[in-house]
Amino acid sequence: MENITVMVKHKVKDYAEWKKVFDEHDSFRKDGGELSYQLYRKEGEADTVYLLFTWESRERAEKFLQSESLREAMAKAGVIEKPDIALLEKVEEVALV
Repeated sequence: MENITVMVKHKVKDYAEWKKVFDEHDSFRKDGGELSYQLYRKEGEADTVYLLFTWESRERAEKFLQSESLREAMAKAGVIEKPDIALLEKVEEVALV
């Protein structure tokens, strides 16, 4: 079974509050099969959050994305728009160094 990458983009009411709730949810994500994440914000748009997660499998990622716990955490964290979520299949990776 191959790892899957999940890309999420969403707007939040307050980044600091969102990050606090996001960090509190670490163990639930890890127990659900998350292996790692990267967090980004677009310059000049502190309320728009971009995340790249690596999950053990598509099945575990989909189960997490459909969980009530995730919906509750997003509401508590102040997510103010429906997130844009994509499950990505790696096609190629090249190191240029």
